Amino acid sequence: IGFVLAIFAIVLINFEKGEIHTGGKKALLFVSLFLSGMCDAMSNVFEQMGTPINKDGFLFATFAAACLVAMLNMFKEKNKMTAKDALYGIVIGIPNYFSARFILLALGQMPAVLVYPTFSVSTIVVIAFVSLVVFKEKLSIKKLFAIGIIALALCLLNL
Repeated sequence: IGFVLAIFAIVLINFEKGEIHTGGKKALLFVSLFLSGMCDAMSNVFEQMGTPINKDGFLFATFAAACLVAMLNMFKEKNKMTAKDALYGIVIGIPNYFSARFILLALGQMPAVLVYPTFSVSTIVVIAFVSLVVFKEKLSIKKLFAIGIIALALCLLNL
């Protein structure tokens, strides 16, 4: 039920009536979300099976793989990296690093069934808040409804 609700909410939040979307950018979004979820799942696998001394190596491998994927995409698209791109990468990478680090720490102290829903719902709330305050985005009733469905789906997925 949680998976179906999540897919429904993602479609609801991303597709507007009358808009025609190309599949490429939406497919990239779904791949990114899938890989992000896999990374979070691997954090739990690592916490259960890995050794605490290897946490830094695990995080390095995770971020090195993300860097490699980004660079391959950059070369495929024949883009050049600018100083602005590097700055954005650092600005986004630092919170992502600490997010991954804190998930590993939380998984060492609490069960995954509490860590993942809390992290997921908190992420949705923070992103929606930043969108409203920083980017002055107007959230329609449909998008607010979709955010609520996503929060419910994430809770159901992590029961």
